[in-house]
Amino acid sequence: MIPQLNFHNIQRWALIPLAVLLMLSTIAIAQQKDATSITPPSSVDQQIQRKLSLAKGYHDLADLYIKNGALSEAVASEQRILQLRLPAEYEKLVVESISIIVEKLAETRAFDLGQSLIDEALKSIQQDANRAAMLKSKARLYMLAGDNDKALESLRKALDIESRLIR
Repeated sequence: MIPQLNFHNIQRWALIPLAVLLMLSTIAIAQQKDATSITPPSSVDQQIQRKLSLAKGYHDLADLYIKNGALSEAVASEQRILQLRLPAEYEKLVVESISIIVEKLAETRAFDLGQSLIDEALKSIQQDANRAAMLKSKARLYMLAGDNDKALESLRKALDIESRLIR
């Protein structure tokens, strides 16, 4: 059964990236508080917190640009997240952010912009699980654009990567 799309469901799904970033920030702050009882917080931790805050802001900006029809600006905002070069443990958040924006670009039929954003992200993704997730987003975008051959190719690559992870 396919869930009904209504404003409440869409609004709830739109809050997921915000909730994930806030949850990770809260965990990082709690860990920092535990660490500060022994040692003062390092500037590296503060730098990561600033980058996470910027990433959330750029994601929100991209979402607003899409709502206003400024699709190129939305892609540029997501590219700014890639340029932050967050540590590997935050790579999944970057992939999720890009996947959400790419899906919204697909809703506006801006498939080429979505594909270029995914291609740029794939250049910087280090972890195989995240690379597979990005390739699945690429496959979905191709499928929505009606290019089933390229969708199959991207999905096969994603599944090959995932199968190597479980061996």
